[in-house]
Amino acid sequence: MLTMMPSPSKRTGVGVTYVRMPLPLSTKTLVWFAMNEAGKKTNNGKIIRQWRDELGREWFEAENERYHMTGYVMTRGFDAWINYCGYRMQEPMEPMEIQLGNRSLDTVLPLSVMGRTQIQSATAN
Repeated sequence: MLTMMPSPSKRTGVGVTYVRMPLPLSTKTLVWFAMNEAGKKTNNGKIIRQWRDELGREWFEAENERYHMTGYVMTRGFDAWINYCGYRMQEPMEPMEIQLGNRSLDTVLPLSVMGRTQIQSATAN
């Protein structure tokens, strides 16, 4: 399931993706796989940086010749969520849209892949 919400300018977008995997994969493996697939489509996909936050989300910043993306991956067993914000590289940037899109990533928290302690911690903040 993929939901993509474009901005008013259609230069920036936020995506929320749920994936039911055939095998349980780690978040790092899923980030690598997603970037490998993106690279096949544009011949130059690359991960700029990658980090993990206190909620267990594996964050990434990546780009190819068409898009720049920031997002995170969470997995639990056969379930995975890939949530991201991105903008088109070949068009003028809309800084306010990018800022709002990046902030919106913190509002999409897939509770089905979080443990009970993480849910309680996230809702207490």
